[in-house]
Amino acid sequence: MKRVEEWRASDYVVQLNVAGQHFYALKSTLTRPIPKLSLSTASAQQQQQKEFYQASLFAELIESEEKKEDYSRVIFIDRSPKYFAFIIRYLQVANSRKALLHLELPTTDDELINLFLEAEHFKLAGLIELLKRKYLPAPFGSSSILSFVQTLHFLNLVGFSSELKFRLLYRASRDGFDA
Repeated sequence: MKRVEEWRASDYVVQLNVAGQHFYALKSTLTRPIPKLSLSTASAQQQQQKEFYQASLFAELIESEEKKEDYSRVIFIDRSPKYFAFIIRYLQVANSRKALLHLELPTTDDELINLFLEAEHFKLAGLIELLKRKYLPAPFGSSSILSFVQTLHFLNLVGFSSELKFRLLYRASRDGFDA
């Protein structure tokens, strides 16, 4: 019983004022460690040996706010609220592989780029990885030459859809070309 009381005392609803639009989330949703989940099926042993992504900006933000004497559990975030609902939804389902597979994300390349930039701002490594895996064709997914944004711009420039499946014949490296 004491553990439940301790949890209730430390977990509370945080109000996030994102450029005038209000969002509400539990502190635990915003600050919990997010396990690195594979989108492929993994063995039970792999599931038990969980690795976690680095803490997001929200953990740092709440920690610094809690140190203030006049902390009112309202945090102002000077960012566009347009993609913030996607970020909150990601944080809510980040521990569930099944839910991540069905997570509703923006559909246009411009929206994906903006969500990606927001994920980078909030240090959400898991969401960044998810966007790369779901939306970049295999030859580009692990590129260290082009960023996610540059790859989407390149695919648009040459008229390829991000869903198109093709094989890359030559891949440039920093020192030349690998065959």
